[in-house]
Amino acid sequence: MPTFRQITIIGTGLIGGSFALAAKANGFRGKIVGCDRNPVLVKAKRIGAIDAAITDPIAACTSSDLVLLAIAGPVIAGTSLFGGRGSVWSALLGALVIGSISNGMDLLGYESPTKFIVTGAVLLGAVVLDSVARLGRQQSGRV
Repeated sequence: MPTFRQITIIGTGLIGGSFALAAKANGFRGKIVGCDRNPVLVKAKRIGAIDAAITDPIAACTSSDLVLLAIAGPVIAGTSLFGGRGSVWSALLGALVIGSISNGMDLLGYESPTKFIVTGAVLLGAVVLDSVARLGRQQSGRV
């Protein structure tokens, strides 16, 4: 069984924070780094879910043995990573999309690594689309 020295959790809200607390409750002795927006990181640090809070995802993943993405569903459905956009319905829609991708690939007989690559590609596409849309809104004065 592998031993992790550092885990980075991108998205330290309900799911990511719960994972961090569960890891600590089950004896994880390494460092847990949280990556999110400042208000969320402050709460996660205050309740003891994370050991370090970093807002830059690249810096947060440096030296990590495991990176957990706890943001995929809402982002795929249009919730902005930059805050201020999204709803509960978009989070539910994102979870449905991820579940549909996983279920469809199971039915087609694909292995887990392929499912992760496809889900990651869809997430990357959603992040790029969000960034381009945000840039367009900023340039037109609609933040």
